[in-house]
Amino acid sequence: MSKNSIFKMICYMSDYTLWDETIHENVLRFHKLYSIYPNIMLASKNTWDKIDEFANLLHPDSIIDSDDYIFDEDMDENGIKPISSFESDDYTLHFCVDEKANENYFFLVFDEDPIFDGEPYEYDESEDVVIYRRIA
Repeated sequence: MSKNSIFKMICYMSDYTLWDETIHENVLRFHKLYSIYPNIMLASKNTWDKIDEFANLLHPDSIIDSDDYIFDEDMDENGIKPISSFESDDYTLHFCVDEKANENYFFLVFDEDPIFDGEPYEYDESEDVVIYRRIA
């Protein structure tokens, strides 16, 4: 198995009311820098909780049900629907948790062959393998 190409860029979320614009602007910066769109966004659980809160408050109609879960069962005690990805016409970002990330910071990542937790995958134990933990 050949080495997997991974590109990463650190970003900062200063205003959660503009969370979607902040993500999109940084995706465009990433694309300009690497000539490819990221496919993963990493952030701490606290950062994801804030994004979920503002997504539900400001754009609840943009939150689309996933085949993986039912909103009524996955809503938290405050009635907040979790979001697990961000999509535009040009790219899809899969949301993943990285508890090493500082609150309000996030990483945009392009991984040409991402491995997500729960996926069966065989690899050589000597390889450096990154496994991304999905939010939902």
